[in-house]
Amino acid sequence: MSNTLFSIDDIERLGTRARRENATNLFNGMAQLDNNMPATRFEGLVREVVGSIEGDEHREADKRRADEGSLPTGYFSAMDSAGLLAGEHRVYGFLQAIRRTPNVRRAIDIGTGSSALLAIATAVFQQKTERIVAYEINEVAAECARRVIELCGFEDLIEVVADNALDVPVKEADLVVSETFHRGLGNELGAKIMQHYGEAAMHLLPAGASVYAGAFERFIGRPVQRFGVFDGYGQWRLSGNVDFRKKSPFVEGSFNYSAPFPLALFAWTSLYDEFGVELIPYKLDQISQAVDLGNLPASDEVLTNVQFAYAHSCGIPADTVRKTLTPQT
Repeated sequence: MSNTLFSIDDIERLGTRARRENATNLFNGMAQLDNNMPATRFEGLVREVVGSIEGDEHREADKRRADEGSLPTGYFSAMDSAGLLAGEHRVYGFLQAIRRTPNVRRAIDIGTGSSALLAIATAVFQQKTERIVAYEINEVAAECARRVIELCGFEDLIEVVADNALDVPVKEADLVVSETFHRGLGNELGAKIMQHYGEAAMHLLPAGASVYAGAFERFIGRPVQRFGVFDGYGQWRLSGNVDFRKKSPFVEGSFNYSAPFPLALFAWTSLYDEFGVELIPYKLDQISQAVDLGNLPASDEVLTNVQFAYAHSCGIPADTVRKTLTPQT
């Protein structure tokens, strides 16, 4: 089967059970964080689906280099979408966090993209899940996601909604996942998504609940290098000796959201190296003092955020960080 994995005709001849087994093998392989992991097989499937829907015009647009400017209006880049799956450490962190989250029966994927990566991963790793709703604002991407989900055998479990997640009521869920932050939180629709779902969580959190936040560091301790522009947004990476294979970029936390609502939280470890902390708990009253997410500067000195729920502060100087990021007792 591995030699014919990208052939849609061959996959269509499989029954639902065989398709699910195929998808499970793919995602288990991606979750191993191996240099030879078969993540590219899923990327290939996504690219073939996108190509079959969009045709030659899309494929030609998709070949444009990042520095040549944005894609035409109404287009999304399948190469960028599939390329995101090649980010080993981020994908590994997402998949492991989803796998470790207990008792997920209802899940939401915000911004599922053409690959529906996190929605399918939830279906694979959370076998007791009863319903997964995947929101995607781009109708073409949503169509691609439905096709990928069908080829993976989960069309009866995952519903793709072609709508803006900010315009729909927040539904009760045990898990919310989102991969909308790869271009930078301050310039991304993800910030508004975080605010929308974070404010809903604030009203439902019991008094005394804690949220565990990851700290994202740009200018403390290590230099930063700009290395690409996609659709007008800058991407940044830390330069220096940071080995994410030895330090998981994800930490875990949880709080109650009507039902249990676990979160897998993103964390750059370099700030933890400097301040000697592993988890940064925020009390409920601190969450209510969050910054205006619509006005985050592009070059924050420090941005402390809960990746899937709420941003807490930004642009504060190092000495303030040293005081405010002291773990609560």
